[in-house]
Amino acid sequence: MTRLDLARELLRRMHTTYGDQIVLGGSLAIPGEDDPWSGLKLWFVVENSLVFRERHLLFQEVTVAMLVTERRHLEAELGGPGLQWATMMGRLDQLQPLVGDADLVAQWRTLGMRLDHEAFLIGVATHLPALVFQAYGRLRAAAARNDELDATLGARCMTEELCQALCLINRRWVTGEGYPALEQSMAFPVRPEGYAHLVKALLTAQQFSELVPSAGELMAAYWRLLVAQNMSIQRYQKIEQI
Repeated sequence: MTRLDLARELLRRMHTTYGDQIVLGGSLAIPGEDDPWSGLKLWFVVENSLVFRERHLLFQEVTVAMLVTERRHLEAELGGPGLQWATMMGRLDQLQPLVGDADLVAQWRTLGMRLDHEAFLIGVATHLPALVFQAYGRLRAAAARNDELDATLGARCMTEELCQALCLINRRWVTGEGYPALEQSMAFPVRPEGYAHLVKALLTAQQFSELVPSAGELMAAYWRLLVAQNMSIQRYQKIEQI
């Protein structure tokens, strides 16, 4: 059974079981992952995620992820924009519809791009505190404890979240995962100064003497970018302001 055959059979079985609860379903084609070691990802947009829940399983030697998104959540993320806006737009790009109404893909893409540039960035600014800052703090805390392994994990988390933030700021999305996604973000028109160099330095750092300065430079460059783009991030100074 080929991966496509497996995808079709799983989608058929899910559609037979859940029927109209599945608004749209298909496989996600991720560039560079059509090989025996890569997993199979299916995406279902459903009316009620309590009826059809997300599942992860093994079929013979293939890992299968059945990703589930409620329609109302998807449309809220696309129209908001929400924190997962770029993830959802990327999935719409990758989706190969096999069950449900395929015409909805174009409608949802239009919904994701309906706001004008200024309104979109105002919405984006509310989500940016959830990205990068905590990962950077984790890295610095690990360095203070002299915990190189945790600092290394913090560095990877920081680069992944920065990629997500840049997707929102640029109103773009990536279609890969891992380092290929970072490479795509390096081509965005709006990015921190020295972004590609600093990301590579951070990911290849072997010692604290390399890791911490690279992270600090990248964070400083990110702050300068936010200022240059007039991205107003609320920084509360008094508890009464919250």
